[in-house]
Amino acid sequence: MGRNLLAMTLEQTMRGIEETPPASGDFSVAVRVRPPLRRELVAPGYCHVVSINGPQLALSEVVCATLPPSSGTSSSLESNFTRGPEPDGRHHQILANHVFTFDTVYNEDSTQPEVYERTARKAVRSVLQGYNATILAYGQTGTGKTHTMEGFVTDYYHDSQRGIIPRSMAEIFEYTSCHDTSSTFVIRASYLQIYNDTISDLLPAADTTATLSIRQD
Repeated sequence: MGRNLLAMTLEQTMRGIEETPPASGDFSVAVRVRPPLRRELVAPGYCHVVSINGPQLALSEVVCATLPPSSGTSSSLESNFTRGPEPDGRHHQILANHVFTFDTVYNEDSTQPEVYERTARKAVRSVLQGYNATILAYGQTGTGKTHTMEGFVTDYYHDSQRGIIPRSMAEIFEYTSCHDTSSTFVIRASYLQIYNDTISDLLPAADTTATLSIRQD
């Protein structure tokens, strides 16, 4: 599993910034459910196991697929179990429901602008006010981290497809360009990839190696 990290620091010398600081200890967890891929939809045994209800996300786990349709009724099942579809027309699936609550849950139809505005933008604004902020995308390979953070490479400059990283950088540079000449900004950026315990610099100079060292305290 790989992780792409973008670290950006903004040093500012300004006069008269009057913005409300972020709430103390503001920490938010958002989940984005990606739509199934075509190859997943046509694969044998495909089953939709995710349902969303506001900030709650429920995952259905198949725990029994051999219960005959005549074996009791759904009302006799425990509250955290449901009777699923009949995959072979003769036997029901019994699904165990696991419900989790997050600050925000995005469904399969969520857009790149929506995710940025509701989740990432407040972190960017905090940086512009002089506070530290981190946006971390975590998940298994193929869950949509790159799409959320970067966007589609083939349509990178189309606004609707841009991810959190290009949107964040655009907002930072727009912010700096809108202030008077008495403001001084220094922007530094690094772009790293961690894969199989190897750190690679994705913005290397032409005469330097792209492999970085791992240091531990």
